[in-house]
Amino acid sequence: MKKLLILITFILFTVGCKKEKIFEFQNDFLAQFSFVDENGADLLNPSHPNTLNFDFMYLYKLENGEKKVIYNNHLANPKGMIIIHNSIYGKHNTLGIFNISKEMILDFGSNQSDTLTFDEYNGTITYNGEVVWDFEKDGSRVPIATIVK
Repeated sequence: MKKLLILITFILFTVGCKKEKIFEFQNDFLAQFSFVDENGADLLNPSHPNTLNFDFMYLYKLENGEKKVIYNNHLANPKGMIIIHNSIYGKHNTLGIFNISKEMILDFGSNQSDTLTFDEYNGTITYNGEVVWDFEKDGSRVPIATIVK
């Protein structure tokens, strides 16, 4: 009887401790990032002298430590991302990323790349290890973050 009670207690404890997702990033989900310089100028604006050129950008997902490029020429946006013009209150362009996986690399070309982590259990997005969006703090259903480069 004592063993049965211990077993039931153990089962209830392990089931009760299962961590739930705070926010679920869907495969077709869109997260938006604006990129600005230290003066707040839009780096996705093609007229900026240091523009981040979309033609040279690629998105990778990390699966089991292997880097896989996201590209599907049968889709309207084969790179898994899109430039959304004047997205944030008409002020900046944003880079919309969909086909999200837990860990991603955003390659800007010319040896520039950054890492993105989408954590459903904490409801956060980190950019190069820094939390840039937190569902509990920001509360937006569509994550929008500004990155200073």
